Amino acid sequence: MNLLPERSRDILGGLALAVIGGGAALRAGTHLNLGSLGNMGPGFFPTILGVALALCGALIAAPALMRGGKPGAIARVNLRAILCVIGSVAVFALTIRLLGLVPSAFLAVVVAGFADPKTKLSTLVLLAIGLSVLSWLVFIVALGMPLSALPF
Repeated sequence: MNLLPERSRDILGGLALAVIGGGAALRAGTHLNLGSLGNMGPGFFPTILGVALALCGALIAAPALMRGGKPGAIARVNLRAILCVIGSVAVFALTIRLLGLVPSAFLAVVVAGFADPKTKLSTLVLLAIGLSVLSWLVFIVALGMPLSALPF
């Protein structure tokens, strides 16, 4: 029985989540004050989120590890998707102060959308418009965050 690509993806993805979550929990728990349930410190929430992420990773990897079979080929990595998603985060971070939230969110969605070569440009533009408006509604209108929506 060969190792299915889904199995190796579950193992690697679950272990990655567990390591990232465990590292975040460890960092927050050791460098920030946790406080108590009644009086939470700045490290309480990040520690809980890190532990939750680590548990989710373990719950993803454990069933895949329990399945039998010989080790086989690891699923192919989609480098284009990885670069587009990382690039979209970088574009957002580099343009948020200069352009404002709405154009930065629009650009980030468009860059991330190029991860899938099958995506139509018209669909991508509509999605970017929708998510830009939604981010404006949530972060500026509803939450009142001090962000500029547009560069002017």
